[in-house]
Amino acid sequence: FILGLAIAIFISIIIIFTTGGYLIGRITNAQNIPKRQEKHQAGYSYISPLLECGYQEAATFEIRLIHNKIEEIIENNKNKKNISHASVYIHDLVDGSWAGVNEKEYFSPASLLKVPLMIAYLKQAETDPNILNKKLKTTKEPNENLEQSFTPFKSVELGKEYTIEELINYMISYSDNQAANALLKEMDPATLDQLYLNIGITPPSIKNPENFMAVTEYASFFEILYNASYLNRAMSEKALQILSNTSFQRGIVSGVPINTKVAHKFGERTISEYNQLHDCGIVYKTNHPFLLCIMTRGNDFVKMAITIKEISSKTYNEIK
Repeated sequence: FILGLAIAIFISIIIIFTTGGYLIGRITNAQNIPKRQEKHQAGYSYISPLLECGYQEAATFEIRLIHNKIEEIIENNKNKKNISHASVYIHDLVDGSWAGVNEKEYFSPASLLKVPLMIAYLKQAETDPNILNKKLKTTKEPNENLEQSFTPFKSVELGKEYTIEELINYMISYSDNQAANALLKEMDPATLDQLYLNIGITPPSIKNPENFMAVTEYASFFEILYNASYLNRAMSEKALQILSNTSFQRGIVSGVPINTKVAHKFGERTISEYNQLHDCGIVYKTNHPFLLCIMTRGNDFVKMAITIKEISSKTYNEIK
């Protein structure tokens, strides 16, 4: 009996040490998951052309810790009734690591879709530069809704002619719906759909419902611009420069230090039972740029903007 008991204890000790060693190894490995290390070409202000992608042993910041802190901000603002839902996607553009909170939830991108429309025109301009000088006349169709909760600082005049490049600047810098509508009417729908398909996103014209795009999907537009992987380098640089002139200051921009460059686009959407406010872009933190996309749903645009500001500030301060 004593011999049997001793053998049982010995086996139990081996199991404990083996299991413990396995778990310690798992924890250690989990903390040292190889992160993507990307080599980019220098010499540009807004883009960083991707040259080579490899792996490194450690990230430049603890992305998981940021994830937890963002979750806490979202829950606090939900408790305060500032928002009802929020999705966040963070992509460290130095080491390639990323974090998402509710990143698979779908929203209506609204004015965010002005960015792919700009990209589609700039793609055409690569082979036909004169297209940006083509003039279009701004018109308003019957029952066409051009109202915006955040009124543009500047807007085109109806019935007046503008070059496509001027309209792109109005559409992005001031989120002017009249300029966007003029550009959308001129653009071949098949060309715009092909842009979405080329980067792996189902075109809005196919999906149709109000809420059809996740924050990670939308972030793809900024990633292809930053990496200069869809437009050529000159056009990618041009696109991000235009986005850096966006006049909306209540979201991501308000959460980072003054004079920090941010190439971004905001979007707003009013649906019968709720509102949506989004902001997505690249924050050019010194020596450590990152992509931040935030989509929110709630009742009060001002309170949703405050939530976006809090998330932006926390992300900026945590990335070191």
